[in-house]
Amino acid sequence: MCSASSSPRPRAPAPGIMPPVAAPPRAAVPAAVVPVGPPAVALGDDPAAPPPVPDPPEPIPPEPYPPVRIPPP
Repeated sequence: MCSASSSPRPRAPAPGIMPPVAAPPRAAVPAAVVPVGPPAVALGDDPAAPPPVPDPPEPIPPEPYPPVRIPPP
C-alpha cells in the first residue's frame, strides 16, 4: 500500500516562470582600513605656515541711553 508522505512534494513552477535561485554567497567585505602613520594633511594646508590669526573681538556697542541714577533719599 502506498501511503501519502506527510510532507507535500515541492510543486513544479508553472511553465515560463523561473524557479527562485539562491543568491551566490557574498564575499566578506573587509572593515574600513585605518591608516597607520602620521595624520594626513588636508590639501591646501601648509604645516609650516603660522597658525591663523583669530578675528579681533567685536567692540561692545555703547548703551543707547545713559544709566539711570537713583538719587539718595
